Amino acid sequence: SLPYWEAQEPLPPPGEEGTIEPRRQRTGDALNISNTLMPYFQVMHEMTIDHIHEDIGLMVQDFASGFFTTLTHLPRWSDYLRDN
Repeated sequence: SLPYWEAQEPLPPPGEEGTIEPRRQRTGDALNISNTLMPYFQVMHEMTIDHIHEDIGLMVQDFASGFFTTLTHLPRWSDYLRDN
C-alpha cells in the first residue's frame, strides 16, 4: 500500500521529477475541497495526505476495479468485472 498522495499521483508530471511536494500539495488541496463539500465524510472515513489508503487509485488507472460503477450506471462493465 502507498500513502494517499502517492496512490493519487504515482508518477510526477514532466518537470516535477525529483520532488514529491507538488503532488502532496495537490492531494491536500483536493482533500480540503472534499472536506468542505462533504463535511461529515471525515467522521465516516478519515483521510489524510500521508495515511496508507486503499490502492483503488492505482487500480482505476488500468480499469481493474468497479470504481466507475460508483459514478454512473454501467451494467456491461459490472458484468465484465464479474465474469472476468
